[in-house]
Order: sequence, then structure tokens, then C-alpha cells
Amino acid sequence: MVYRKGVIAMKNTDWVRIKDIPGTFGIGKTKASQLMQEIKACGKFKGGVDYRDISPKMKFVNAKSFDRFLNSKHLAWLKES
Repeated sequence: MVYRKGVIAMKNTDWVRIKDIPGTFGIGKTKASQLMQEIKACGKFKGGVDYRDISPKMKFVNAKSFDRFLNSKHLAWLKES
């Protein structure tokens, strides 16, 4: 495992700690928490593949999956406007 600025590489995939999402993706803490709850509730994203709950205080999300989810939400927001 390689550690750098809140990102951890596991099996050639970049994982970001939940608390580091705001700095990594440039969104607020509240919005990051809300989006993580939506990812967990969404049927397209799976635990262990797209996000991991190591312990109550240590949770990770796959950076590519979160980016994909964020882009899909952005497109939905644009359609609403």
C-alpha cells in the first residue's frame, strides 16, 4: 500500500478516505457525506468494489467510482436547470 495525501493505492486502484473527499474533489464536507450516503443506497455501486468500510472511523471510496458518480450527478443537475 502506498500512502499519499489521503489516497491509498490498493491493487492498482486509488482509494480516498471519506474525510479527504472535500479536498480531493473540491466539494464541501456536508455534500461529500450526502453523496456517500447516495452511493451506498444506489444499486450501481457495490461495497468492497466502490467503497469500503474498514471501521466506523476509517472509510474509503474508490476515487474513480466517486468521480463517475459525481459526474452523473452533475449531468442530472444540468438537466434539471
